[in-house]
Amino acid sequence: MKLIYSFLFCLAALSLKAQIDIADARDASIGSTVTVKGIVTNGSELGSIRYLQDATAGIAAYPGSGSVSGFDAVAAGDEIEVSGVLKDFNGLLELSPITGFTVLSSANSIPEPKAINANQLGDAYESQLVKISCVDFNSSGSFNVGGTGVVDAQGEPFNIYINSGNSIVGSPIPDEVAHVTGIVTAFNYPQLVIPAIGGVDANAVCFSISDGPIQLDLMANSFKMYWETSIPASSIVRWGETLAMNNEVELSEVSTEHEFTITGLTPASFYYVQVEAISEGNSVVSAPGFYSTGSTSTGEIRVYFNKGSEPSVSSGLFPDGNSPEEVKDAIIERIDQANNTIDLAIYNVNDMDIVDALNDAVVRGVNVRVVADESASNIGLQGNINFEVLFGNTNGLMHNKFLSIDADSPMDAWVIMGSMNFSEQNIYNDFNNVVIFQDQAVAKAYRIEFEEMWGGSGLSPNAGNAKFGSAKEDNTPHYFKVGDTYMELYFAPSDQVASKIDAALSTTDNDLSMALLLITQNLFRDKIIDLNDGNRWIRGVVESINLVGSDFNALVDAGVDMHHHDESGQFHHKYAIIDYYYNEVGRPMVINGSYNWSAAAEDKNDENTIIWHSYNMANLFMQEFEARWGESATSVQLDASQQSLLVYPNPVSDQLLVELEGKNFNLLIYNNLGLVVSSLDNCNEQASLSTADWTPGVYHLLIEDTNSGEQLSTKIIK
Repeated sequence: MKLIYSFLFCLAALSLKAQIDIADARDASIGSTVTVKGIVTNGSELGSIRYLQDATAGIAAYPGSGSVSGFDAVAAGDEIEVSGVLKDFNGLLELSPITGFTVLSSANSIPEPKAINANQLGDAYESQLVKISCVDFNSSGSFNVGGTGVVDAQGEPFNIYINSGNSIVGSPIPDEVAHVTGIVTAFNYPQLVIPAIGGVDANAVCFSISDGPIQLDLMANSFKMYWETSIPASSIVRWGETLAMNNEVELSEVSTEHEFTITGLTPASFYYVQVEAISEGNSVVSAPGFYSTGSTSTGEIRVYFNKGSEPSVSSGLFPDGNSPEEVKDAIIERIDQANNTIDLAIYNVNDMDIVDALNDAVVRGVNVRVVADESASNIGLQGNINFEVLFGNTNGLMHNKFLSIDADSPMDAWVIMGSMNFSEQNIYNDFNNVVIFQDQAVAKAYRIEFEEMWGGSGLSPNAGNAKFGSAKEDNTPHYFKVGDTYMELYFAPSDQVASKIDAALSTTDNDLSMALLLITQNLFRDKIIDLNDGNRWIRGVVESINLVGSDFNALVDAGVDMHHHDESGQFHHKYAIIDYYYNEVGRPMVINGSYNWSAAAEDKNDENTIIWHSYNMANLFMQEFEARWGESATSVQLDASQQSLLVYPNPVSDQLLVELEGKNFNLLIYNNLGLVVSSLDNCNEQASLSTADWTPGVYHLLIEDTNSGEQLSTKIIK
């Protein structure tokens, strides 16, 4: 007999009264009341929460405050209809409170776990039962309550979580690879929670796609896919413009290395591709990947810096502009030449010349849409504008700085991106870069990102469907070819950008040059320290070194050659140049965009990052970097007249030693505000003073020879 609870509360303003697919419920606005139906995949071993899924998606249901009673009795295998309020609980979408539920039937078959890889842990499979094959455990001994780190067959790390009610607690952690089955969940980051019907299969026969699929030979009408399998196998390749992937080819050749060129494609178009490997009746399937063909655009790339560059570094190319006026004029020129659409995502706008250009574009008949950050002043968007603006990201920053222009036209599509906000301060006073390039495929990808925040494809925003920050999905291709230049495009927080930057840094063989507003992301700190092994030339310029969590001093203490940018105007860059001096034309990379090297950029903010694979791009950015390197405060800054003066260690931690051979001297140290922090008189050749109570920053040391009155000075970094 059905157990029926009819406690459906009337929330008329928010309620979606009819039962809908779970996928549709997941797209509804937070705070809406929805009704869904699905099979429950866990019981009390995970506490009060229940996960359910239908053919379209999964969702969590939690009987929090205000919920109807009796939900704790729901068991795995129950088919239930449940109503509740959509809530984001630390990254997990759940129904809470539960306003009503009905157990329709019991003892149903649990849905088959979906085979995925670790990099698919996220919204697409959230609250669904999945299986990740051939994982390695990072620890040994026995399973305990809590998180355990593992690595999948592709080398992607992730966590599994075990509750106290699970029988797996106390059982041995496998020494060999194993299959793991669990429910995709989240608590600030995606993980796999192990229910009673899940677990760890230590008797795994590990047949896997060990590498790839990787996109190669990207052309306008075709591209090649390459992948490797752990044992010899045949393959099936599926592709299409939707997830249905209606095209299929069987490859009968048995091998561990596989490739297939997909032909007959449309330029600047996006395709899903999936490969299935088959061996002795067993099969493994890759996650559907999203890939772009090449464009028939010109591929022209223009690079601008607003504070000049060092021409002596040039290999024959020079930036298209080196002044604030040239950068701003280039942006306005592209706006003025737009024919149909302009999509602008910008943190802050107060430059009225750019706002006027946008207004003029609307008068010409161009559809202009703007997304901006809700916490920034955005004075330029508060006055007389004739285009609509959506302000967003309640939990972080809408920190992008990009335009996608005429994305539907092969020859008119342009992208503008970089570190510059459209504010007077950022354009004229701060140090920034802007890259402008003509490519339809990349313009389309930026438009997808824009419309995810805009809430749809219409001229007016749909705030109810708008997604910012952690609510966004990884829904764009990542590999493109702009003219002859290969590049990667990633958006935060959906695309795990930190792992992509870390992977790029890991390729450093010879040299790494970094120009950063800040560095507080410990992942990058640790990578840089590892790279600084004496066999590579590692250096960086950083603006904000006194922030809570800043890794600047840790890098300096580890021996990394880091400079503090102490010139007037904020050093607003977020770029790195990898292996410019490696002497291989195809080798260098440039990482650039709006993404500061911080946890907030990774987890909360809306950001974009491009990794350029280009010697020419690296040369242009190196011209800017060398100009800034020469201006910045160094760890040792002594001219020829000061070689008898020794100041160490510099940067300093707790104790500073000063030596001036054969001299009696007075010593004065003051901070950037001109306030004296230490002084000593009549020092005979050497002096020692405590710096433990100094706040981090740049200090100035003045030495006066008591006999001649000659003065020497240098900078000290704490």
